[in-house]
Amino acid sequence: MEDECKEAIKAEQSVLLLVFGHGDSRSYGVTIGSNSNTEFRELSAPRLTINRLKIAVGKAQCTLLITSCYSGGWAVNPDLNSTVIAAAGPKAKSQSWNASLARGFSGSIVASAICDAIFASEIEDEKNLGKPGMTYQELQTTETYAEMGCLVHDHIKQSDRFHDQHRISFASQDDEWTKAWRERSGIPLALYKAKWEELSILPAQEEAYSNRDPSSAFGGSLAQSLSDIRLGSTITLRPMKTMPQIYTMVRALAAGYANSFPGPNNVSINTAFHSRVRQLLSGADRYENRMDNLLILGYTLSYRLEGMAMATDYKNLLGLEYPDCTACLVEAWTYPLYESKEKEAKHKLLKFEKIKDMIQDAAIFSAAADGQGYDYDKPEEYLAIALIESNRTREEVEEAIGVLKDYHTALLAPKVEEVRRGRWFLEKADKILRPVKKTLRSLSPRKGKSIIPSQ
Repeated sequence: MEDECKEAIKAEQSVLLLVFGHGDSRSYGVTIGSNSNTEFRELSAPRLTINRLKIAVGKAQCTLLITSCYSGGWAVNPDLNSTVIAAAGPKAKSQSWNASLARGFSGSIVASAICDAIFASEIEDEKNLGKPGMTYQELQTTETYAEMGCLVHDHIKQSDRFHDQHRISFASQDDEWTKAWRERSGIPLALYKAKWEELSILPAQEEAYSNRDPSSAFGGSLAQSLSDIRLGSTITLRPMKTMPQIYTMVRALAAGYANSFPGPNNVSINTAFHSRVRQLLSGADRYENRMDNLLILGYTLSYRLEGMAMATDYKNLLGLEYPDCTACLVEAWTYPLYESKEKEAKHKLLKFEKIKDMIQDAAIFSAAADGQGYDYDKPEEYLAIALIESNRTREEVEEAIGVLKDYHTALLAPKVEEVRRGRWFLEKADKILRPVKKTLRSLSPRKGKSIIPSQ
């Protein structure tokens, strides 16, 4: 990327950079260039960060189209002087269309809106081409970047009844919002529409709860009919002697997870994962000779189920009268509010976002470890909803979250102490401190003695 940007500077050309991958809610970094979609190892995957992109781009005129969750963080970062079109706000998850039946994957709703906006501009240019003062070069400079942003917003509203969820974000390099967007973005229009229409159309899965069509009514449930499978909950996944035992246990976890309203398939953290859960439950994939992949799937299921169980424990601790987390469909609460045009609904959504931020800042839910997939936020969303429905004041909500933080710290304390006393931790500490000990050896009466206790 850095070499391409240097060449673009020499040639005085614009750079169009398309980034697709999983976004991080804290750093806004994007996981790319790995097989993390299939193995769910986020921590060990390469990640594109804002600082790395800034160094690579240098002084090039760059437009960044990014569709990852929380990608709006790139648009609001003052240190990144680039034109940015981000599919989601800094605190919003990127939404996709329903997964296709053939592939099990889906495309970005915002990317579709951008394509529609480009097509609309191209069609309008074709109509005006040849009119007085309407040469091809003149048409390239008629529409500003700000106008293009409004056009994208209009197309999202036309195609998605939950368009408020996206929080699509824009930024303009050097704050030149009035500059022609074609010159600024470098997005080519020649034959774009014709090439797009050459792509195959695959039918989407019929899931009413995530149907984005503005003409559809909300409804539906993620829960599956699994009467032939014993349901699991928060079973601890332990190494077994045989593959069939592990397969049966993970399948039980998957059944419990599928019936817990875990969230829509068209959210990026769920798309690939839910596809594999369905394959496991249907028997389409028996993970023969793939023990590691099956264990990773099991660890991810356990992490998500334990998070929901913890959210229910927190609800009970606070004495909130609300259904358990595994019985709560978050979308049944949020989607009607997104669809509503009432001020009260928008106020409730704003309150939801603020309380969810407070819960995230309190760090009362564990982040996913390597091999457990991506951070799962249904527990945080559920707890925010339960607090809102309790009709507590802001001060009472802050106090409640403080109680939960103290409780979480108390739960972690024994585990932290266990790690600190473990031989692995002490060996690492000994290795780190050895250079310091060497410097201070002449001052110490216990020269060079290891800090690892004898057995």
